[in-house]
Amino acid sequence: MKFTADSAIARAYRAYAQRDGVFEKIAEGQGSPFVLTHMKVGEVQKIYLVAVDAEGKEGYPSEMVTVVRTDVVAPPPPGPVEVTQESDTVTFRWEAASEAESYRLYTVPEGKKFRLPLLTDETEVETKNMLPGRYKVFITAVDGAGNQSSPGPAAQVTIR
Repeated sequence: MKFTADSAIARAYRAYAQRDGVFEKIAEGQGSPFVLTHMKVGEVQKIYLVAVDAEGKEGYPSEMVTVVRTDVVAPPPPGPVEVTQESDTVTFRWEAASEAESYRLYTVPEGKKFRLPLLTDETEVETKNMLPGRYKVFITAVDGAGNQSSPGPAAQVTIR
């Protein structure tokens, strides 16, 4: 949950949520954002914030806001990529990542910093007529909410 911390004397902020008609503290922190770990993905709650001064006194409550917990956790990275070449066909294979719904295959030519990925929902991709040269190849996993993992182990390959 992100908010604008606009109090000059606040040393902390507290978030309160209503449960069974009673408001209880659900989070406290030095500023924005708060990660509301007590909520399940998709859960909706009404929340308000208060600023807290150095003596622990709370200020006036903010307006009530409705928050929905979204999935912001990336899946684990996929396993190492294996690259084979047979004539003009190059095959990329890797170990699946749990929670992944799709993958991004990056083939970055030597001397370059970035290349747009190939998107796939498989753990094997074949391509033809790839330009000869040296490449750094790596894969990332993407879950159903669009969270992208860190790259799996990279491979340095030479395409003939």
